[in-house]
Amino acid sequence: MLDTAPTIFPQLWGWAVPRSSPNSPMYVGVIIKPVTPIRAPVLPADEIALYIKKGWIADSKQARHLDRAFPRDVNGRPIILRRWIRAVLRRACRALGYPEDVVRKILDFEIVDEKGIATNYAYVYGPKPFIYTRPIFGKEGKNLSETYEYLSSVHIIAFVARVDASVVDKFVAALAYGGRYVGLMSGTKMGHGRFEIETYISTDPAKAHEFITTRIKNLLPQE
Repeated sequence: MLDTAPTIFPQLWGWAVPRSSPNSPMYVGVIIKPVTPIRAPVLPADEIALYIKKGWIADSKQARHLDRAFPRDVNGRPIILRRWIRAVLRRACRALGYPEDVVRKILDFEIVDEKGIATNYAYVYGPKPFIYTRPIFGKEGKNLSETYEYLSSVHIIAFVARVDASVVDKFVAALAYGGRYVGLMSGTKMGHGRFEIETYISTDPAKAHEFITTRIKNLLPQE
């Protein structure tokens, strides 16, 4: 049924990678489970205002003060861009001491749909992102604040990555390392953005997406 056993960080199981020709890509179904809050990026105020008007932001008195929010697709679902995941992988690869040719192949991954066509963004599943306002102590004792959306342990980020077959094991290891020691998005020096992963490796993008769908149903029944 499964091409390989799912890998769940921090237990990086050994797995038998499905056979493929050296030049064939592999497809990695990835489930990211936040351990500490994952903070949204800064977006233009008019874009955030439009999201609020459409009802895509959680109903909260804090919403009108948002400085950071996750971008949305046409249906209002929060998305995570490939470049943000790539940034985690870059730092993880550097920390793990991977050779440059390996790093280059890992960073060339694409996020794909069921047919293997690149979309290069991941979906967020679960409730609407939560909102938090944190105080910022400015110069001369001025009290400032920043309001942002964030993802918590009740959310999931999921995607299928097309990866060079020669580095697929290192791709998974780097992402797992990045989840524990690097972090996704901002505030990582304060411990934000940490996550755990589950992965499923296949030669077929549709099977990798099937894994994601099944895991989301198990982890988030409301979805």
